[in-house]
Amino acid sequence: MSRALVIDSSSRYVGSVTRALTQQFISTFEESNGESNLVYRDLAKSSVPHLSAEAIEGFFSPTPSLRAKRATVLSDLLLEEFLGADLICIGVPVYNFNLPSALKAYLDQIVRIGKTFQKQGDGRLQGLCSGKDILVLYSMGGMYKDTDMDFIKPYFKAITNFIGADRVDFVAIEGTSRAGFKLEDQLGESGELIQNYLAKRGKKENTLLSMLSE
Repeated sequence: MSRALVIDSSSRYVGSVTRALTQQFISTFEESNGESNLVYRDLAKSSVPHLSAEAIEGFFSPTPSLRAKRATVLSDLLLEEFLGADLICIGVPVYNFNLPSALKAYLDQIVRIGKTFQKQGDGRLQGLCSGKDILVLYSMGGMYKDTDMDFIKPYFKAITNFIGADRVDFVAIEGTSRAGFKLEDQLGESGELIQNYLAKRGKKENTLLSMLSE
């Protein structure tokens, strides 16, 4: 049975497209795996600080100060959640062509030496997160998915590769700020994509829906 971590990063509650997407994921996942196998974190409610000098010391120093140890307590908690899941689902609204700063702060706390990656004897870095899949549910006001202005895919592909997770997949809703946009129309397709993603992943099939972005 799978264990999932779901992360919402939207600053909005009313009218949030990515929160609607993560709710679709949660409902579908819990039907097969139960509520007890899902951990939920809302970055708008549980604020994660950006990296401090003390936190960086705590991450890298073999003999960190007491202040540095205290600065890594939240990172330890976030890593416990992250490492305890084999499927991480992240809701990502695109703000000014990039991910929300709250999500960037979160990722800076969990992409951590000795936890999600390590340095080998020859100096090369090796990811430690094999066995994990990442599903990114993102939305944008414009129509630039899969163009040079879509920075979400390359960023999460880089993070996935760096920490050594098995794969990353994407479901996107675009054009949310355009006239005539109707969320309910888009949620029908996204709900089907998410349902098929979870079904195929549960069967350990190598090829997910072709409609999902590679």
